[in-house]
Amino acid sequence: MRRALRVVGWTLLSVVVVFLALCMAGEIRQRVLVHRAKALMVDIQSLQDHKSTWADAQRLMTKWGKWGRYEGSCTAVDCMYTVSLRPNRPETCEDYCAWRHLKLRLSYLRLMPLQWGSGLEYAGGMFLVQDGVVRRKGLIVNYLSASPRWLFHDFDPENNPMITLLLNVSERSALWGRDVDALQAARHPNLVVSWNPCEGCEDVKATLAAGSDGDFAAISSLRFDCVTGWRPCKSLDQLVLHPERWSHVNDFGWDAPGDPSDGNDPSTSCHVSLELRARDERSMAVVEAVGDSEKAAFVDDEKAYRAVTPVRVIEVLQGGSDSQVGHTIRLSTLGRGNLQHPGLPATMRKGDRAVILLTNWRNAGGADWWGDLQPCQIVPWSSGAMSLIDKGVTLRDPIRGPEPVPMFQSFLRSTAWTDHF
Repeated sequence: MRRALRVVGWTLLSVVVVFLALCMAGEIRQRVLVHRAKALMVDIQSLQDHKSTWADAQRLMTKWGKWGRYEGSCTAVDCMYTVSLRPNRPETCEDYCAWRHLKLRLSYLRLMPLQWGSGLEYAGGMFLVQDGVVRRKGLIVNYLSASPRWLFHDFDPENNPMITLLLNVSERSALWGRDVDALQAARHPNLVVSWNPCEGCEDVKATLAAGSDGDFAAISSLRFDCVTGWRPCKSLDQLVLHPERWSHVNDFGWDAPGDPSDGNDPSTSCHVSLELRARDERSMAVVEAVGDSEKAAFVDDEKAYRAVTPVRVIEVLQGGSDSQVGHTIRLSTLGRGNLQHPGLPATMRKGDRAVILLTNWRNAGGADWWGDLQPCQIVPWSSGAMSLIDKGVTLRDPIRGPEPVPMFQSFLRSTAWTDHF
């Protein structure tokens, strides 16, 4: 009997020791990954557009060579270098493999029981060098926040909630099409934060205008406290150092320009300076009214007033083609939608000239019809306005080839994703 108890005691002790060893291994694995992720974050943030050189890039390539890669040739003329950091977990298999599945689950054990199943899953960095200087940089962080019960049961959104936080920070020449959220543009003119809904995750992207090194460093700074602390991160606010910069919900909802039920919608005015609006618009043209605008009529579907003005294209400043010069079209303008105080559209008198700002010529609706343009997209022509527009165009920082775009756990350069926010 005593011998049997001794065997049972040693068996239980062995199980406890093995369990603690698995927890220690998981904790070490996570802390090593966090340590490397912090170092990578600091290194990427240290790069400055047009100031950091090929020598600076080579220094980082040497440091991160074990985890870095590039495609094709990598020279001072053109090179996109990426670094990928992942926890060293057992590989899974397509078919159900009980042993591999068990090893994968056990790899999520940590010293703190509340952290079981949670942790940093991926950290990646990118920089693009062209003509001997750094032109673009980016960071990706994927964090898994799960209930400890997930280790012992199949994923159940109700009983075992699990969410993956996907954070992406990147740069591009200009913030094309950011006019969908005038309030966010006013608060952060060099930044767009967008949210892409996905099942069981929060996919949040921060896109900055190239050259905004200070904003890049601020928004890409992470805390990591909840990654290594007693409790896991449960929201984006707990993971980032400056949550106010990641605020992608304005006063009216997800990336919405205004709320039709609100009587004090501040988005009826132009919050963004003209030069920045010119920087972020794809197409611009100078038009001249060949007749007075029609009387504005209320449109029930839009909850705003619409006016139509016959105009002739005088000059194409950006996008489009010179063949459009001289064409007479009907320009439709729309006020901001608001149930209590519907916005009035921009109107013109015969002979008036204006610069129209279009996200894309295709939103015009046809060869002889353009609409519906918001008030901030119609700028009365003047030498001062043209000077600001020219200044805005010079703020762009184009590169050769497609812009690098963060996609889950990598950066891609493809024309198919150049416009992806």
